[in-house]
Amino acid sequence: MTEFNNVRNCIVHANGDIKKMNSTVALKDIIDKKPTLSLNNENNIIISLNYLKDTITKIRKLFQWLYTHLDQSSK
Repeated sequence: MTEFNNVRNCIVHANGDIKKMNSTVALKDIIDKKPTLSLNNENNIIISLNYLKDTITKIRKLFQWLYTHLDQSSK
């Protein structure tokens, strides 16, 4: 989730331009190790459909886990 948050912050705060972020090196590392992310010639993050699908799945699982644990603790 931390990697997702770094990518999200870059998109929201710098329109996807990693050069405008303090975390440029970390973002480059994330992009280099994820085949579902890439950079264009202007160093803007390119997100594939599979990255979105994978991220949505991870977020859904996180919320399901939270719901289960919160529901159990309220009983």
